[in-house]
Formats: sequence, C-alpha cells, structure tokens
Amino acid sequence: MKVLHMTGEEYVESLKKLKPEVYMLGQKVENVVENPYFRPGIESVKATYDAYFEEGLKDVVRAYSPFVGEEVSRFVHIPASMEDQIMRAKLMRIMSAHQMCILRCLTLDFLKATMVASYEIDKAKGTKYHERVKEYVRHVQANDLTVAVAMTDVKGDRSLRPKDQADPDMYLHIVEERSDGIVVRGAKENITGASYSHEIGVLPTRVMGPDEREYAVAFAIPTDTKGVKLIARPTDIPKEKREIDAPVRSKSGHVEHMVIFDDVFVPSERIFMKGEAEFTARLVLTFANEHRCVKCACKAGQYDVAIGAAALVADMNGVLGASHIREKILDVILMAETGYSFALAAAVKGYKHPSGVWMADYLAANAGKYLATRTEGESVHILHDIGGGLVVTCPVEADIKNPETRGYILKYLQGKKGIPTEHRIRAIKLVEDLVASAYAGWLFGLSVNGAGSPQAERIEVWRNYDLKSAIKLAKRWANIPEE
Repeated sequence: MKVLHMTGEEYVESLKKLKPEVYMLGQKVENVVENPYFRPGIESVKATYDAYFEEGLKDVVRAYSPFVGEEVSRFVHIPASMEDQIMRAKLMRIMSAHQMCILRCLTLDFLKATMVASYEIDKAKGTKYHERVKEYVRHVQANDLTVAVAMTDVKGDRSLRPKDQADPDMYLHIVEERSDGIVVRGAKENITGASYSHEIGVLPTRVMGPDEREYAVAFAIPTDTKGVKLIARPTDIPKEKREIDAPVRSKSGHVEHMVIFDDVFVPSERIFMKGEAEFTARLVLTFANEHRCVKCACKAGQYDVAIGAAALVADMNGVLGASHIREKILDVILMAETGYSFALAAAVKGYKHPSGVWMADYLAANAGKYLATRTEGESVHILHDIGGGLVVTCPVEADIKNPETRGYILKYLQGKKGIPTEHRIRAIKLVEDLVASAYAGWLFGLSVNGAGSPQAERIEVWRNYDLKSAIKLAKRWANIPEE
C-alpha cells in the first residue's frame, strides 16, 4: 500500500473532487474551494499538510505507523506510547501557535475513540467492529485524510432523554437496518470545518440507556455522501485578506456547520457501533477526554501568540520595562505553561490500552483543560489593558492606506522612537483580532465549550480523583482509626 503524504496544494486539489451539499447565507455553495468564506479555514488545514515537509518539524510531525508500514503524518498516527503522546502535544502547541485552531486534531481523537471502544465491544460481544476500525485507520493514513467529527446532537428538550423527545430526530438515530448497512436520520451541531474535510466521523453525544439502542451508533462516511447536508455559518472572516485589520482571521478562521443526515445510508464496513448502548460511555468519554488533553496543548500555543502580542505592543509603546507590565505578561505565561504541563502530565500518567492505543490520563486532561480555559477571560483583560484604547478605536486598514489620511495616522499614532508607526499599528491590530473581534469571540467560545462544557470537565475531575485515599490520608493525620 502506497502511503500518500499530501502537500497543502494536493489537499486543496483533493477537495475539488468532493461535491458536498453545502448551504451558506441563504444560498447553495457550488464550490467550497473558491468561496472566500472558506479560504481561511482551508488555508489553516493546508498548513498542517505542508508541515510534514518542513525540515525543522520532521521529528515532530512524522511517525512510523504499523498499520501501513511507513511513516505517516502525526495528525493521523495512532499514539502507541507515552513518547507518541508527548510528541503529539508538542506538535499541537507548535501548530496552534501558527494556525490558532488546527481542526485535524479531531481526526485522531475520533480514530482513538473508535479503536478503543470497538476493541471492548468485540471482546464482550464477539462483533467485528475492531477490524473495521483498523481498516478505516489504514484508509485515513494511506490517503492522508482530514476527518471532521460530528458528535453534538441538537438535543431538543434538554430535560428529556433521547427516547423521550417529542421528535425522535433530535438525536441522530438508526431508522432502518439493511443487510448491507443502516439508514440514519438526525442533525449534528457545532461541527467545525465539515465542508472542507474529506470525511465525517459520527459519534453519540451522550451515554445511552438500554432502551435507546437506535441512538447508539458510530460510523464514518465521505462528506459528499447522499443525504448529508451542510448548513455553514462563517466566522467573522473577511472575503479578502486584510493583513493589517485582520492578521489572524484572514488566515485561520474556521467555518462552523450544522450537519443534517436526511436518511443517509451507511455501509456495514463503515459502522463502528450499532446498538451497543452499554459501550457509549467508553466511546463518548474516550473522545472527549483525549480531545481535552489536546486542547491543553493547543491553548498553550494560542497563549504563546497572546504573550508575544502583548510584549510587542508594550515594547512599541515604550513600557515593556515597567514592572506591572511584566507581571501581567507573566500571568499569561503561567497560563500557557499550566495548560501545556497538564498535556504532558496526561501523556506521562497515561496507559496503554489492550487495543494498542496510548490513553491520556483523564484526571490530568480534564483538570488541564478546565484551568487552561478558565483563565482565558483574564488573558483577554490583560491584552486589552496593555494594548490600550487603540485596540478598539484604531483607524481601519482602508484609511491607513488612503493617501489623504495615511500621513495624519502615521504622524499621530507613532510610539517609541525608532519604531515605524505602521509596525505599531499592525501590533495593535493583532491584539484587536485576538481579543476584540467577532473572531475572538468565536475562538473564546471554542476554547470554553470545545470537547465539552467546563462543568463536564469538573465532573470528570471529581470522578477520576481518588477521594477515598485522600480521606484515608486525612484520617491518618487526624489519628482517626479506620473502620
């Protein structure tokens, strides 16, 4: 089997072969690749493909895969050791610092979750899911694919379980079983980058009960499968690159989607769970916790950008040497290193599952994700504080470039001597894009709720912490005898 290592341009060309049914802003999108709203997201994913060929990243981005017997991109490589997991964290911090939101991290989280759950289902039930998943891993690796993950159901009345909804389609479910596959119906929300991914991996959104087996379903299908309809919502993305006004969102803003499954046929070889409700917990929690571990490293990379932006603006304003400025920047550095340290701890404290997959430690992954994003509001405050009022009042790019106004702007917005005024403006605009744009709001929401809500993370920390041992320890110190 010849493993494909696509370049960024080859990734873009591969998208042109797909014909997904996409709708945006009240119209059908005939060509995703040529539509300007999708350009920054595609550019961001494209960078992950080009990273494979960067000389300085080879040790981080490449890994040998026993599934195909060759080196593959770490974005599709199943971690089999602590070292694999650590290298993945390192890669995610590097790439997020350059692209903010990676998207392809979801591909591997989906593969890990289905590998683990299918192994356990087969062992308990005598099914054949695990071989299907392994074959799918080979397919993804051999073709260097990007897989979007559709997990979050629309849910309807949140006080009711899936089986009790007035409309059963509020959770994706099986509506027909055939000898060669199944037909599913429903909708998934909050799906990042679906229209410029090769395939869509589907998982349950919650633990299902024994009377909710039709909702216990996992599979993967091409994005342009008949009956799959994508309703796209652009982030605040400029139609054309604006290097001054929008340095971040011009090249990294993703498009969100509602994915409709309108009686979609899924062939048997692509089904990884079909009715085994008792294993939905393993599938859901593995995906969520692995993704939370990844987001600890991703958040560190995003904080690295914020740290650099704050220091750059402070320097151009001539105040980087002020102790209170250093203290504020130090606070963001501590946020970055906290998140990254938890990502590494989750790798080191993890374990090898019988399927061969290296699992992140749930306690560290959830504690890290919660703490890394819990402080993000403070980092926004710090960047506004250091950047000053110009973060939200600086003239726009069109006026900066207008010959009739440019001279006045460059004269009156100059900062420290020796620093070109336009450089200072560009630094301020970077801070604006990071903390004061609609894009910044999207990124903040993605940080807080991506991989699950903060409350879900707190529940997992409580569930995984050894409280009994802590109580036993306290009794020993208090000289209270054990019962």
